Order: sequence, then structure tokens, then C-alpha cells
Amino acid sequence: MSRARKLLNLIEAADYLQIVNKTARSAGAVGKRAIVPRYVASIATPSDKILDYGAGPKAIHTEMLRNQGLDVTAWEIGKNFVKGVHDINALKRTYDIVYASNVLNVQPSKKYIEKVVSRISKLVRPGGKFVCNYPISPRKSDVSAEELIELLIKYFRKVERCGGTKKAPLLVCFK
Repeated sequence: MSRARKLLNLIEAADYLQIVNKTARSAGAVGKRAIVPRYVASIATPSDKILDYGAGPKAIHTEMLRNQGLDVTAWEIGKNFVKGVHDINALKRTYDIVYASNVLNVQPSKKYIEKVVSRISKLVRPGGKFVCNYPISPRKSDVSAEELIELLIKYFRKVERCGGTKKAPLLVCFK
């Protein structure tokens, strides 16, 4: 790889981190109002290993689910990573359930959505589940909900809408 290409990749990575780190929030549809962790709580058992992918700097959903007796690991990137809150080795293991609340919608392009989905699919154990939402706001790319579902089908054997709306679905994907 040329030196110019390496530099371009570094700039692109820095821009990507800035975009996704800016979207972390601790107000609005988080905590008890957040649909993704509520759904996870309804399907998980205490023996399940669960990953909160893109937990945010305070890992509010992780803590909420832990308080319900669930085994949840928090993972985050960039400036949103907080030592003692997030597990830097989280992506080296596999899980029964991986969830991403307000993660796919903040990816800046279809390419990045696919990178995230590809990575997550490798973290889900055979027989496991990936739970995600795809809210309209904020949505950083022009990928529609239907296009997202088509992309998810490439990585998971079955994808079901389990809540939300047609344009802003809550999805569960089966490995």
C-alpha cells in the first residue's frame, strides 16, 4: 500500500471515529425508554453472554441489563471508550446475543454499515442473535430500512422485524 493511501486511510478512520463518537447520548430514548435493551431483556436468560456493541461512554444499557441479572459486556470505540466501563478485549470473544442500539443508523455510508454488520456477525455464536434498531433520526447514510434488511440477510440466516416501524424497525437476526 502506498504511503499516500495509508495516510488517506488514517484520515478516513479519524473522520469515522469523529462521526460515530459525536452521536453518543445519555438522554432521549436511552435507559428504560430504549427499545433495543428492553427487547434484549425480554429474550435473554441469565446464562446468555451478551455484548452491548457501541455502548456509549456511560454504557447505560449495559448497566441497566446487568441490574436485571444479565451477563453483559460493554464495547465502544474512540473517545467514547472508558477504561473500567468498556472491555477492550470484547471483540475477541463470541456471544449468545449481540445488540447495537443506535449504531447502524449513525454509520456514514452503506460501506460502513456493512463493515459493522460483518464484524458483528462474527461475534454472534451459531444459534445466537443480533438485535438492532435503525431509527430515522439521526440517520447518517441514505440506506433505507429495506436495504439494511437485505444487507443483514447476507450475514444472518434469518432476519425478523420484532418492533419499531416499517421505516425505523427493530430487528432480530438469527445466526
